[in-house]
Order: sequence, then structure tokens, then C-alpha cells
Amino acid sequence: MAHNLFGERFVSVRSPAWHRLGKVLDKPVSALQAWNQAGPYEVHLENLIAAQSRTPTTQRAIVRLPCKDDPQFRILGTVSETYTLITPTQFCDVWDRCTNARIETIGALGKGETFFVTTKLPSFTIKDEKLDNYLLGISPMTGKDAAQVRVTPVRVVCQNTLIAAQRNSSESHRVVHTQDAVSQLTYWFKEVWEARQAKTEALQGAFLALSNAHMIDETVNTLLYATYPDPPRPNVVGMPKQLAEKRFGRWEQSLQLVQQDRTRVRSLYEGDGMGSTTEAANGTAWGFYNAVVEYEDYGRKASTPASSLFGQGARAKEMAFQEALTIVHGLG
Repeated sequence: MAHNLFGERFVSVRSPAWHRLGKVLDKPVSALQAWNQAGPYEVHLENLIAAQSRTPTTQRAIVRLPCKDDPQFRILGTVSETYTLITPTQFCDVWDRCTNARIETIGALGKGETFFVTTKLPSFTIKDEKLDNYLLGISPMTGKDAAQVRVTPVRVVCQNTLIAAQRNSSESHRVVHTQDAVSQLTYWFKEVWEARQAKTEALQGAFLALSNAHMIDETVNTLLYATYPDPPRPNVVGMPKQLAEKRFGRWEQSLQLVQQDRTRVRSLYEGDGMGSTTEAANGTAWGFYNAVVEYEDYGRKASTPASSLFGQGARAKEMAFQEALTIVHGLG
């Protein structure tokens, strides 16, 4: 699957990414320092003008200015006049002021419409397996998605690994692009950074509980259907036959795709997945959650950054984790 990096705008500390693009630094740096080495670019807002009348409108465009490896203007999205843009440079500045933490990775995706940065949080072990945790900041500049502050157990190196669970395993806070967006971002970075430093023990307990929850086949099926439910059967009563057949055909196609999702995740869970045979994952709720994450971020051919972060992939991972926790509590 493609990494979808914007050029080679990726910087990591010590450990290179699988795609071998960007730069690997041998000493810690701040977010702004790393971004300057990655290949910064400018993004700003421009007023839109009606094509025929040439009169100004209330809409604005998010425009990425030309840069060395893509020497043309790129419209990343259109927004209303109330939209406040958070540029990568502003994002880095807030990050550095709030966390005073050296980055683990930093990069940009697509044509520059998505920016991300991570730093390492305290690590812990689950049954002799080391689990690293990262603070992840995401800044989409499309006008469609909010900026986010998340905690994820995955080192973010490209679109495939821009993932995060919800609740106990990962906090997730959205920052809508309103007038006080930068202030909101500042608050959440401070809050999450300070709180997460103090919550490592509780987080380890949640992961350990998942790894201790051994599941029977019936329970696995329950989780699969909760994570990938059948699409609702269409109501075609009174509908013309040709239209009813067309709608029913689309439903059957959707049902087949969902069934394929369940089959592939089960295969990863039962031994085909990375680390699926370890003590922590083999036959456990933790193993099921990791199978869903691996499938959504590596196994699904049509995966995109938007899906992984905000769409179908993100919803599947969140549901898998929530349902796995429910199973744990039920077994307890």
C-alpha cells in the first residue's frame, strides 16, 4: 500500500520508516526544527470570487502555495468565512510550547492537506511484550475534518499507521476550526500531555485486561458482527420492480463485502496477523483488537488517511476496542 507522503516530507528520530523516505535524525529535535528539515510549505486562505459575475463570495479556499517539488498552487478545500486555518507551522509552535517534547515522527500526506506529528509517551509491558505509546497531533487542512489530539500505541510513519483507538486505550479530542481553534489546540495538548504522563499505570491495566480475556469461538463471532454488522436490508415494498432489484443488488454487494471483512479479520486473529501467536494476543480480546487494526490499516486495499482517521476504518477500530472492553467486563 502506498505511503501517500507528500514528497519525502517525513522526519523520524533514530528509527527509519518502512518506506525509507524522508530523513532519520540521530538526536532529538523540536517539532518546529523537524518541520524545517522535512520541507515546510505555506498554506493560507483566499477569498473565492464568482466565476461569471466576478463578485466576492462568503466562501474561501484553503490554498497550498507552490513549493520546490510541486511548483503550483493547490486548493486543498473550500470553507466558510468562519473557518480558522491552523497551518503546520502554527501546529508545531503550539506543540513545542505545550509539551516541550522532542518529536518521534513528523510528516505531511497527499498534496500537503494532512500534517501529523508524534512524540513518545511512557512505555510499558504486556506479558513481556513492550508496548510503546505516542501522543499524536493531526492537522487536516481540507475544511472537512477537525484537528485532533490523540494517544496511539502505533508509531506514525505514513497513512497506514495514522491510527488511534478510543477511550481507555487512546484519548481522542477534536479541535474544530472556529475562531478560538488555536486556543483549543493549546488546551488539549497541555491537558493530554500532562494527564498521560500520570496515567501510564491505568492504561497498562486496560491493555493487560484485554490480553487476559481468552475468548471462545462464539465470543469472537459476537465481536466480528458488532465490529462489522450486516447492512440493513432495504425496504422495497411498493417499489417498481426494476428499481427494487437494483437496490437489492447493491445491498447484496455490501453484504458480501462485510462478510469478507469478517473473514479476513478472523484469519488475522487466528494466526495470520503480525504477533497474533504471542501470549498476549493468542486467542484474546487484545489479539482481536489488533487483528482489526492490522486489517484496517494494512489489509484493506482501499484504505485512505481519511478512512483511517475519521471514516470507516476509524469507526471499525473504535467499535472493536469498545466491544472488546465490554467482553472483558462481562468475563470479569
